[in-house]
Amino acid sequence: MKILEQGLDYHINYQIKNGYFSKLKDINEIQAKGFLKKDKLFLSKSELTYKNLPLKVTAQIEDFSSPKIDLEITSSLCNLRAKAQANGETLEVSEFIIEGKDTKIIAEASMGIRNPWIEIQGRGRLSFSDLLEALNSFKPKPSSLGKLNPQGSLDLEFTIVKESNQDKVKIKLSSTSEELKIKDFKVKDIKVELLREGNKLTISALRAKISGGEINLAGVLNLSNNKGNLNLTANGIDIAQAMQELNVEGKKPRGKLSLEANLRSVDLFKWKNLLGEGKILISEGDIYQIDFLKGLGKFLSIPDFENIVFKRAYSDLFFKGREIFFENFQLNAAQMSIEGKGKMTTVGNIDFLLFPQFSQELIDSSKGLQKYLTAFLGAGTFSVSISGTIKNPVYTNNISIIPAFDKIEDIKDIFGDIFNW
Repeated sequence: MKILEQGLDYHINYQIKNGYFSKLKDINEIQAKGFLKKDKLFLSKSELTYKNLPLKVTAQIEDFSSPKIDLEITSSLCNLRAKAQANGETLEVSEFIIEGKDTKIIAEASMGIRNPWIEIQGRGRLSFSDLLEALNSFKPKPSSLGKLNPQGSLDLEFTIVKESNQDKVKIKLSSTSEELKIKDFKVKDIKVELLREGNKLTISALRAKISGGEINLAGVLNLSNNKGNLNLTANGIDIAQAMQELNVEGKKPRGKLSLEANLRSVDLFKWKNLLGEGKILISEGDIYQIDFLKGLGKFLSIPDFENIVFKRAYSDLFFKGREIFFENFQLNAAQMSIEGKGKMTTVGNIDFLLFPQFSQELIDSSKGLQKYLTAFLGAGTFSVSISGTIKNPVYTNNISIIPAFDKIEDIKDIFGDIFNW
């Protein structure tokens, strides 16, 4: 140390080896060199480890009466630069930059020193590959986000505000992206607007184009219990394209999907206690590939059932607990239509009551015993119960009225031909 009598000037060189903070267990292996003098603190050639991630740090503070701070941190994941100055009761951050391989976020901030308040404004681009690399560096197991394998980037604009007399932090986020991929599922033209006030998260708008259609999501969530109210709409989703992008094997149903769902007090991470209502419509479709439809055709002895094209499907939806109720259920094809109601659980159990109706063309196309049975059933005298699961449905027919006398005679004649009555 050298002290000069005039102005009490001084200069201190220092070196830290294998330092650590007793109350900050994640920071260790501190190696630092620098100097301290009358109007400057300089930190150079410094290294430390944060959660097994090596960091290199350079810092400088000038003018202790109104400190100017210049900080730079580099690592294999990203680099951080910050410039700030304290003026009385306020710290002004004129530059805060985070840069990764494909990420760059720039922000400015103001904050109170003695009476805490904060206001941050930022913008930039966030790469999901950079984000996942950072998350995986600090967690022994893959993150939930990593399991979705997102690819792409988001353009961001955000504001963070905390008033001095309030405990709540207000965060406003706007985001757009030309294209993201989630498990090879393409999501385009994304726009997100979020507002967080304390534990309340308001989704003003989340819009995206997927599989030739568009989805819109809005809602309010309570982050303290992960429950909230959500409104979801989807329009014009190409079902075949979506299943192709999701790598679903086998012959794929076709059609345009539109969906509306209004859910209340839903738990975002459990989806066990659903409450709400909605509706679903499939148009321009070919939805024979639904498992319980395949079995229905065989059960009813309908010839060439696989050639019947159900172009339209509709149902009102009601959500309660783990069950989804289908009311005003409709399937329409040129040869036949199906109406009814039922329910399905979130694990795939089903319970439906359906009323098929056949066109005269379908009845006339039947042969032999199938023709007479189809004609008998086509008189509108029965319904079909479907239970079991989506993958393994069980069918039961329910004869609701006695068929007309001429139908009985027709059936008697055909059985007489078979059994030589």
